[in-house]
Amino acid sequence: MKWNIIGLFNKMTVTFILLMITLVTAAQEKVEIDTEEVKSWFEENWMWIAAIVLIIVMIALFSRSRGGKRKTTTVIKDADGNTKSVTTTEETI
Repeated sequence: MKWNIIGLFNKMTVTFILLMITLVTAAQEKVEIDTEEVKSWFEENWMWIAAIVLIIVMIALFSRSRGGKRKTTTVIKDADGNTKSVTTTEETI
């Protein structure tokens, strides 16, 4: 039984190696690149405009004032931990 398992393992190894060789040889096709059509994204004006608009929108969203209110609650306790008074103040930001 040991020899069958080893033989099966050897057959699988050989099959895997042959498959890899086939894939490598099939992937070696000749590729031609037309260098006049290949451009960097630095050369595309619409990308620069889109990036600038995106930055302006993000700055506008994160820098605007919320105009909300802030509540502050002050709790005064005595030495035993009992609450003596609670004061809540509200400020407009």
